[in-house]
Amino acid sequence: MPETAWSLPLHCFAAAAAALVAFSRCLLGDVHFTNFDDDRNYEWNKHVQGLSVASLRWSIEDGTLIGVFEPVSNVLKMLLGSLVGITARSVVTTNVVLHACVVGVSVVVSERLVLHVRRAYFEGMLDHHPSTSSSPPPPPPPAILRPAMAASAVFFGCHPMRVEAVAWASCMPYLHAALFLQLSLYAHLRTTTTTTTKLPLLRVGFWRCVSFVSFALASFCKAPAVTFVGFLVILDACCDKLRRPRSATGYAALSVARRTMERGPEL
Repeated sequence: MPETAWSLPLHCFAAAAAALVAFSRCLLGDVHFTNFDDDRNYEWNKHVQGLSVASLRWSIEDGTLIGVFEPVSNVLKMLLGSLVGITARSVVTTNVVLHACVVGVSVVVSERLVLHVRRAYFEGMLDHHPSTSSSPPPPPPPAILRPAMAASAVFFGCHPMRVEAVAWASCMPYLHAALFLQLSLYAHLRTTTTTTTKLPLLRVGFWRCVSFVSFALASFCKAPAVTFVGFLVILDACCDKLRRPRSATGYAALSVARRTMERGPEL
């Protein structure tokens, strides 16, 4: 296998390892639940102690704690309870691992996102200056792009603002939602086409289904995830504008409207 085939996994692993090292202190010494929400979410919540038909029914029909409805995250907590039990250490350890996964996966997603926007820009340049080239230039080499994406992921993953989401046991649903949203964005980027290539309809349909399901799962982990659809609309509309740099200003508004209609199922 060529050495470059390991480049992306190594960068993902390095970023995830940095996040693990940064938050490993959360697991030193005694680990305790806090008296702010953790008692109601874990200690007093018999439903998340294990996976059962009754607990699944509660999660789907009610699943509301402290006025928050997060059934998918509750099911994942039940799975954790069935496997290793619900303790302060098991929950915080899971948070640290989930956060490391979010950081590692972000390298892949951010690289594909940068290439996606760059491709739209150069397609617009070809449309504006058709005599420059017959096809967009190749993407930047991984030797340049991937270290930058990994560094960005490490900055995000080790930033002090991540402490609350990782060290506070009750914030586990945010980490669940973050993973599902990254999968949704990755799947969405896999559906894009260029002016020179067209993806098979079956493949596009598959990745759109993955994107929609992942978005729905994230929304049922944490309600603020529903705003993510707005990011997808803006991303697509901006890339539409990049592909047509000579279009009138009103084209941007029409593009936003069209992309919003396309996102009807999510909305």
